[in-house]
Parts: sequence; structure tokens; C-alpha cells
Amino acid sequence: MNPMTRYKKVYANSLLILVLLIISAFTFSSNVVFANDPPLITITSPVNNQLLNDTKLVITGTYNTVKSKNLLLTAYEGSSDKISDSDSINAETKTSDWSVNSQLKTWTFTPRLSDGKHNIKIQIKDKSDSNVIDSSTITFYISGTGIVLPDNSGRYGDDLTNIPKNSRIKFTIVDQNPITQIDEQRAITVMQGTTEISGTSTLHDLNIPGKYAYSITFKANDDFKLNKSFIASLNPNFIGDPAINKIYNKSFKFTTKTNADWEDFDDNSRQTSSNPHGHYTLNTNMCSTCHSTHKGSTDTLEVKPSDDATQNYCMACHDGTINAPAIENRDSKNHHTAGVDKTQQASCTTCHNPHLDWSEDNPNLLKDHYVYKHKNADLNQRGLTSLKVDSIDTSCINCHEENTALDTASNTNKSIFDTTAFKDGYYEQLKYKKSLTASGSMDDYSLCLSCHTDIKKYYKDGVTTQHSITAQDGSKLQGFLPCAECHETHGSNNSFLLKSTFGHDNPTGGFTFTGDIKDWDVNTERQFCMKCHNGSTSLYGVTAKLPSPEYHPSQTAACSLCHGTGGLNRDRILSAAHGPKYVPLSDPVADTNTASTTTSTSESSTNNSSTTTSSDSSTNTGGTTSSSAGAGTATSASGTTTSTSGATTSETDSSAADSSSTPTAVDPTTGTSEVITP
Repeated sequence: MNPMTRYKKVYANSLLILVLLIISAFTFSSNVVFANDPPLITITSPVNNQLLNDTKLVITGTYNTVKSKNLLLTAYEGSSDKISDSDSINAETKTSDWSVNSQLKTWTFTPRLSDGKHNIKIQIKDKSDSNVIDSSTITFYISGTGIVLPDNSGRYGDDLTNIPKNSRIKFTIVDQNPITQIDEQRAITVMQGTTEISGTSTLHDLNIPGKYAYSITFKANDDFKLNKSFIASLNPNFIGDPAINKIYNKSFKFTTKTNADWEDFDDNSRQTSSNPHGHYTLNTNMCSTCHSTHKGSTDTLEVKPSDDATQNYCMACHDGTINAPAIENRDSKNHHTAGVDKTQQASCTTCHNPHLDWSEDNPNLLKDHYVYKHKNADLNQRGLTSLKVDSIDTSCINCHEENTALDTASNTNKSIFDTTAFKDGYYEQLKYKKSLTASGSMDDYSLCLSCHTDIKKYYKDGVTTQHSITAQDGSKLQGFLPCAECHETHGSNNSFLLKSTFGHDNPTGGFTFTGDIKDWDVNTERQFCMKCHNGSTSLYGVTAKLPSPEYHPSQTAACSLCHGTGGLNRDRILSAAHGPKYVPLSDPVADTNTASTTTSTSESSTNNSSTTTSSDSSTNTGGTTSSSAGAGTATSASGTTTSTSGATTSETDSSAADSSSTPTAVDPTTGTSEVITP
């Protein structure tokens, strides 16, 4: 071959290789991952080997590839058992369990999983070419405090209802030290009124790496009676060695299902109806109990408050004589029906909606409200200043006179409450959270604050008061104390539905007050405050010190004189109880920027987050708290795992120079345990 021919051949081959390289450069998939590239998908919460407290989870993560319109995220249990993908719709909620933020490159997955160990894999795929790009896996555990149903699924929270008669009770505990034995007959106490339910408690090792984690289950000797309410309590003195395993008291209430034979089962396997009052039919005049066609005084034709029949109607069953559980404290002197200021009557329907369907998220049919997120184009239309409009604060009828709006898809007017047509609208339940579920945000007590608007200012974002604490017992609380710590729900012999006994550990009782606000004198106030501020009674593992003579030279002055705010005596009393200031700092409501040395008052910063602080490191993700095995880690009634080094103390009545107002951990060698809350 002559040189020219050889040269031309080499040149042609080189040109061909160059063209192929150029083509491959443009067509080479951008999703190919090289060894040194960062992962294309990550799971940020929960963390590996974390113990979570609830079966309803929040799993979050990030991604750094694929356009959002081509993105497909898929969750698997193990390597191949598919749970859900980001294109699917949850059949129960009619919404997606996934949320993707294409700007921040983040994703959120909210599944409901069973108790036990879970190995979850999140896979990312480009739908345009069906190639799996990357995946990330995590191992975590679910075990909380609450009810174990006959099918072994868990239900956690405060005031549980519709519980099958053959269910079991479970508390989850995490400690620094191993728990080797329990008193099987006394570790858990279950009471139905004054009657103790006999049964056996069993200790189970959860076998979580790096933690001494256990569950204690209680099985009654006989089935629980139907239509009855029970209180389940953990007895720390009969679990492990009290000198080593310091465990905090925890309890929760549950009510068994009705004995009515429903004909409209929603779940044949559990024989339950979604509406405990039965679904309404055309051949009944039940509606007339609460509504009157000609005498209704509201837009919904409800009877006048003075003629309110719901009290008699509801109590016809809820006095415990027929097929519904009796209302607690129904024979008390004072009831919630008195209204906020005793000038306006309330009723059962002030807090409950009998038309709602029962659900695990709303087991007590608490009222809900409508929320709509408008689009940016709607801003400044008809006075709209915020994209999110809540019917509690702003009535929809202010702008939508007929409660209708144009549905552009069908070009017809439809009800603004039609969430099928208007997907940015949704119903949000008012909340009444207690010790097992409260994180301390104002939203936790939205049911109470929807009426008690004069108290609401003490619970707003940015307000820091001495009644905001960080739980040390494994509970979620990291903010405002729940209303239920001082007030009964339905009735009390005390005025203002005040409780007679206060505190979780070393509770103190005997408080009585039957007068009005004008009768609230110095002695009554000091007696009330000292029920907790006595140096021994604790809430959430935090013990308020006895007011010291050094900073409290007067033994006759009212607490509200220094710790209250406002010009009127009534204002000082209410502020000292709900939002006490730290002397000598200024009014926490009036000046939210004032530095405060109270116990931690962080609002719940993540969805359903449950955090506690301790001398050990703890991680708060996905709705529960995970802590390293340290002095006194324990689970709370909702299943949150936290670590604490012992009982803590909080000085709420001292000078600014006294740094003891912030809870300080006791010597970790005490080995205090915490009980997990949902």
C-alpha cells in the first residue's frame, strides 16, 4: 500500500473515531455515576438504626439529578417489596404520599408502616429512559407506647378510641443500662374507674444496635369491656432495678369500641364503621335533634344555644348507660358547656363534629376547619394579602358569597369546599394534644385557643415564657405546656375546670377553688402554683424548684405580682398562669425579642418531631427522637426515643442572675430512663 493510501485510511479512521466521540459526548447519559461522584439520592431523616415512635412516618431526603417532570421516586421494603412511588395516589387519603421540591432538590415521603424493624430503600429513576439511576437505604425501628391491636398493628396517641376488646397495651423504654426483669403483675397498671384490670406484663428486647431498648406489653386476663374508658400506667418501681433504671411515669387513656352491631362496615376484618354515630339515612328524623327547619338560628339551622339539644342528645348515650362510653367527670360541679366567660353557652358540638368519620388521626371527632392555598395570581385580589387562608381566621364567604368558585377544568362554578375540583384546599383538624403527643407549638392546642382567644397571645411564635420547657422524660414537648396539665377536659369540681392534682412524678393533690376570678386571692394563687413549684413534683422530667427565700423575701405576696403582666389584676393572674415572665425581664408577649433564660422553648421545627434534650446526643428526625445510649434513655408513650441523664430542675422563680432556671442534668450515673411518647 502506497503511503498516500495508508495516510488516507488512517485519516478516515481517526475522523470516524472523532465523530463517534463527539456523538457520544452529546448522547452520553447525564445520569451515569462515577466512583467519585456524590450520591444522586440521599435519606436525611430518620437516621440509621433510629427508634421511631409512630407508625405514621415522615421520611425526607435530597436528590441532585433528573428534571422534576421526569423524576420517579419509589420506596421498597427490603430490596423488592414495593411500598409506593411518587406517581401513585393513596387510596385512603386520595392524595400522594410524596412531595418533591424541584427548587431545593428535596423530597418527602409519608407512609404508614407497622411496628418492628424496617429496611427501606428509596430508588430514583428517570422516566424518560426507565433507567434506575441510584438508590439509598436505611434501617430503622418502630415501637411506641399505646395499643397493640389484634392484628399486631400499633395505635399510639392520647385519648385513643374504638379499641377492640382483645387488644394489648404497650410501653416502650430505652435506657443506658440493661433491664433484666420486671414484676409481671405490677409493671403496668390498667384501671377502669376504680377497678384494676388483672393481667400479665411481658418484657421484650427490641435488639436495636447501640441501645438498651425494650417494650413491655400487658395482656388482660379477660377481654376489656366494651364502651368503657381505661387508664394504662407504667409503674417505674416494678421495672428493672429502681436504683439503676430510673424510669418516668407515663399513662394514657383509651376507650373500647361500641357494642352496637353496625350494618355499614368500612372494614370487615375489624367490624368497624367510619362513623361511630352511624351513617345518616333518609328514614330518620335524627337531624331535627340539633337542627330546626323553621326555628334554626344559624346558617346551618342549628337551634339556639339556650335551647341547645345536643347536650341532652349526646348524653342520652354518653352517660354510659347505652352503647357509648361515659364522659369523664360528667357528675362534676362545673362543665365545659359554661362557655368561655360564662355569658355564652357552649355545647358538645363546640369541640366535636358528630358528622365526621372516625379516623386514627381524629379518633374523637374533633372539629376541623377549611384551609385553602391560593395561587400567586390571586394575591391582592379582593383584599387577599396572604396566599394561605384559614376559615378559622377569615370566613370564605367574605370573598365567595355563594361559597362557590370557577372550576377552570369544567368551566363551571363549584363549591369551594370541593377538594376534588380545588386540590389546593383541604380540611385541617383542630388539635388538643396532651403529654404523649404535644410538641409545644401553638398548633398543638388549636382546639382550645379557637375559643380562648384571650389566652392565645401567650402561645404565639416568638413568645418565650417560663411555662415553656424541654421535656427530659422522652416526651416530644419542646415548648408550651399543654392545657391539659392544669385543666380537666369535660368537667371539674373546681372553677375554670382546674385540676385538683398536678404533676407526673410525685404528683400533689388537694387543690380546691370554687369561686370566680374576683375570688382568686393570694392564698389561692400560692396554693395553686406551689402544687408544682415545690421542689419534688415534676412534669416531663423537669422539676420546678421551691421558690428560694433569697429571691422571694415575701411569703405573702402573690406570684402574679412579679411574674404576671398587665394593668388589671385579671390580666396579671392569667398571664402568670399561662405565660409567666422571668423576673426581672419584661413582658414576654409585649417584647418577644427579650433574651430569656427559661428552659428551652423551641417550637416543633419538623413534621411531628419529637425531641428531648439530655446529656447525651440526640437526633430528631422523622417524628421521633433518637439518642445515643446514655444515662437514662427511654421511650415515651408515643414511641419517641430520647436520652436523659436524670431528673432535671427548673427554677422559674428567681432573679436573672440565677442560671439554674435552665434545666440541668443530674449526674449521669443515676441512669434515668425515659418513656417514649407518640
